[in-house]
Amino acid sequence: AISIARALAETGGRILLVEFDPYQPRMARMLGIENTPGLADVLARRADPGASIQRARVRGDLFVVTAGSATMPLTSLTARRMELLLKAYDVYFDYIVLALPPVALLPEEMALNRMLDGLVLTVRRASTRHSALADAMGCLDAMRVSVLGFVLT
Repeated sequence: AISIARALAETGGRILLVEFDPYQPRMARMLGIENTPGLADVLARRADPGASIQRARVRGDLFVVTAGSATMPLTSLTARRMELLLKAYDVYFDYIVLALPPVALLPEEMALNRMLDGLVLTVRRASTRHSALADAMGCLDAMRVSVLGFVLT
């Protein structure tokens, strides 16, 4: 997600990268920025949405919302708040890139089809089994998410 967001930022657009992975939050460390306030803090209503946006130290207009410090259960309430938050952020950015947890960990009530225009699925070459990829595609199909393509790492 970071590489895609960086590439988009280098084209001249205003990009927001949102870490929506409560299981392995690592974006703050990878980008050398603060982890709080972040998405979990905003969804828990402990922080203002604008206060969670940080400018990344890269070329272009790349802004980041990290996972944050609060716990972020993936529930239908979280999904609804996330949907509203993305609509609010959408006014200010050309693209919003979400860093999501593995598809198998997302509950169906996340309603990703309402949050995303499309999804690029990252597949680890040496460790992703064909059956796991097929299961992920089945989950995404059940959630009616449009898969735009794949990144092989």
